[in-house]
Amino acid sequence: MNNSVSQSMTPTIVIDLKHNLIRIHMKTLHILGDPDYVQMLINPDKRYIALKPTTEDDHLAQKIRWTTFRTETTNTCCEIRSKYLVEALQEVCYELKYAHIYKVPGVFYPEITTAVFDINKAISITQSDEE
Repeated sequence: MNNSVSQSMTPTIVIDLKHNLIRIHMKTLHILGDPDYVQMLINPDKRYIALKPTTEDDHLAQKIRWTTFRTETTNTCCEIRSKYLVEALQEVCYELKYAHIYKVPGVFYPEITTAVFDINKAISITQSDEE
């Protein structure tokens, strides 16, 4: 078996450039162990986003607001609004178009409890496709 989880448990995030949002799908949070806080890191050279559990003491921590999940049909996700983070992504990935929404599949590495998302594999989706 390789380092990734099965296809049905592929970690996924959605980047919404118009609204400065990063949506972390609930299955991704489950894969990470349902953390209360996550750390999101950008590798500008490889164009990766890494997502890993952390604690509230981490100055890079993003709180997961479990009580405010957005539920629409079968998709459930946590929204993190961060103009700074989305702008940093746009600097690294200049081909990402403003006002577009991108779905990014990832790979989970259990030995380091980290999900890694390759921005080069981002798929442009419409609002209606996401729901």
